[in-house]
This record gives sequence, structure tokens and C-alpha cells, in this order.
Amino acid sequence: MIKITKDEILKLLKQAELEEKKDIKKALDMYYEEIVDKQPDVNAYKALGYCLLKRAKKEEKEAELLKKKEAELLEKKEAELLEKKEAELLEKKEAELLKIKEDIKEAFSKALGTLEEAKQLLEDMVTYSMGLKNMDEL
Repeated sequence: MIKITKDEILKLLKQAELEEKKDIKKALDMYYEEIVDKQPDVNAYKALGYCLLKRAKKEEKEAELLKKKEAELLEKKEAELLEKKEAELLEKKEAELLKIKEDIKEAFSKALGTLEEAKQLLEDMVTYSMGLKNMDEL
């Protein structure tokens, strides 16, 4: 039986990673040809397969984490966009309310002016009536 060192397995893993990360069969065949020299050592073969599987699982977890981070960023951007739209809508509503307030002020001021005119007219009429009454008494 051939003894395989950890360094040799690591060297092969690195080589397999450089050539093709996801092609485990190719990495195993390469190991078979280079190290075992046509005499397969089942335990070493299993160790290499285990190492490659472990790396694939690690990469899968990293990919999931990246997806989660991307989803969080997207959610955050959407929230910011929604917040911005709400702020713009609020600003618009405030401007509309201010215009309405100004219109109401203007309407009241016109009404007050009309009331002042009416009051003055009434006072004039009362003065005129009193003047007529005084003339009648004379």
C-alpha cells in the first residue's frame, strides 16, 4: 500500500482547483494517475473526495451568505427608495396645505373687507336715517 502525505493531497487539491474547481471526477482521475500510479489506494482516494466535498460545501455556504447579503442590500435600497418617495409625497402634501391656508387667508381677508364695507354702509345709512329723522323733527 502506498502512503500519501497531507502535503501531496493539498498539492493535488490546489492543482485541481486551478484547472477546474467543480469537476471532482477529473481531480480524482488526476490523483489516481499522478500519486497512486495505477495502484489505487482506496483510503487516500476517499480522503481526496472528502476534501473536495468539504470545500464544495464551504463554497456553497459562502454563496448562500452572499445571496443573503445581496437580499439585505436590495431590501435596504427598496426601503430607502420608499422612504424617499414618502418624504416627497409628504412635502407635496405640505405645499398643498400651505396653498390652501393662503387661499383661506385671502378669502377671509376679502370677506373681512366686505364686512367692513357693509358695516360702513350700515353706519352711513343709520347716520342718514338719523339725519332724516332730525330733519323731520325740525
